[in-house]
Amino acid sequence: MVVQNLLGASTAPVAMGKIYDLTNIQTALSVLPFVLLVGALLFWAGSRYYVKDLGKVAHIALEAE
Repeated sequence: MVVQNLLGASTAPVAMGKIYDLTNIQTALSVLPFVLLVGALLFWAGSRYYVKDLGKVAHIALEAE
């Protein structure tokens, strides 16, 4: 989760800036909801396999020391 946030937080301004440089601010901000929708759909698709994939991972008992 940390890697996802770091990559998103570091690449989003660059990508938005590039779109703004090529077009205008209105177009750059209009693209954003579609990118967020794609991200939400990918998270949803991944969540459908989470329980099945969790069963493939070795179960490790966590104990406080």
